[in-house]
Amino acid sequence: ASPPRITRVKIDNGNIFSDDQLEARIRTRANRRFLRIPGFHWWLWLYRLGDSGLFGNRVGNALKSTGEPPAYLDLQLLEQDIERLRVMYQQVGYRDARVDYSLDTLSSRRIEVAFNIEPGPPTYVRHVSFDIENVSSLQRAALMEESLLKDRDALFLDSASFKAQALLYSPALLHQERRRILDYLRKEGFAGVTRDSVRAVIFPWSADSFDVDIVINTGARYRVGRVDFQVTGPEGPSEYRSDTLQAFPGCPACVTVEVSGDDRLRSDLLSRSLQFAPADWFNQDEVLATKRSFEASGVFSFSRIEPLWNAAPIEAGDSIPTLPFRIALETRERHQLQF
Repeated sequence: ASPPRITRVKIDNGNIFSDDQLEARIRTRANRRFLRIPGFHWWLWLYRLGDSGLFGNRVGNALKSTGEPPAYLDLQLLEQDIERLRVMYQQVGYRDARVDYSLDTLSSRRIEVAFNIEPGPPTYVRHVSFDIENVSSLQRAALMEESLLKDRDALFLDSASFKAQALLYSPALLHQERRRILDYLRKEGFAGVTRDSVRAVIFPWSADSFDVDIVINTGARYRVGRVDFQVTGPEGPSEYRSDTLQAFPGCPACVTVEVSGDDRLRSDLLSRSLQFAPADWFNQDEVLATKRSFEASGVFSFSRIEPLWNAAPIEAGDSIPTLPFRIALETRERHQLQF
């Protein structure tokens, strides 16, 4: 015998989210009702009519694709919905939210499902501090001022911390804050930062509030070193040439080009597309903008910009390390038009 069909799904949500927001998270569904008329399941009727075999395979399959199959009870799917709803509440600060369901059996073939949610008390972020070195005072101020953890009424306590007034604790918000910090540091020259470079340490203050200490290990700050273009084309290895685009005192041939298999590519196209140069502070946005420029030119079928970490040792003392780059490009085959 088939499991009972779900005729209605109810949600008692505690007024934190709207019913539409919660229904978008769950997969347990009842069959749709036409004009919300109880018992008038038009799409279910179409599906069953097509599944009866009265109209042959072609018409029957068309009716089934227009309608919807019976919404049978699936206990495993219900458990997954419970977990999705619980995580949804935890992500906005309700860490002790309890979610359960109940079944109201109308008959052996019909059943109603009710989700029961008890949000519990909200949890707030009380105090936020930044534990970071190797940055300037302006960079530290920018990191704090643009923090996603700083609400409208936040009170700055000193140059490295502030007090939030009404910020709900959210793991998702902490992940977004880490991405923001990494993006900022990569634009400020700290090319070696990774996900592990930023950690959020949580200190419970009371039953409903936390202190957050964001520990940031920036690593070294890099300037751009040599930039070497390696371009290959479709004309074979016989065509080879090299060029120097930029040279600086103490750094001969800082931007070089090696081209093989393409005798039409002009070096000025490469220099115009290059958004960063030797001796500039590393900026991830400029590297990505350079790659987009190559792709938008229509000349290249492939582009790769890679930092040469093995050629960028961190020197002792006060010297600033440089990070060289290799840019590999492949040009498209040219086409000629004959009259």
